[in-house]
Amino acid sequence: MWYLDPYYISNTLLCLIYPLVRFFGLHNRILDFKDSTGFRLETHILCGIFTILFLRLYRYYTSLKKYVNDVFFYGKSCTTIILGLINIKFLVWYIVGCASKYYYHNIVYSL
Repeated sequence: MWYLDPYYISNTLLCLIYPLVRFFGLHNRILDFKDSTGFRLETHILCGIFTILFLRLYRYYTSLKKYVNDVFFYGKSCTTIILGLINIKFLVWYIVGCASKYYYHNIVYSL
């Protein structure tokens, strides 16, 4: 039951911030811009991240735990990029949330 660890739960919540932001309609015109192929900028970013994850899964991973950790890393970096494009205030609060999670995790597990 390694996936019920607070580390994985908090990372899951941090990765789910982006769909919540899009669901509540908090977006910018930058993300709605369509290029000549008809795709939006956020679609390009998400497809790029998912392609990297798929290629890394196929080549490098032998453990599900390692892959889940990389999914969280790339998911949070994708969320950081998109929140930076939406609004800088969202980005700052997201970074504060990520940093506080790591400080809490290091303090709890060092005791």
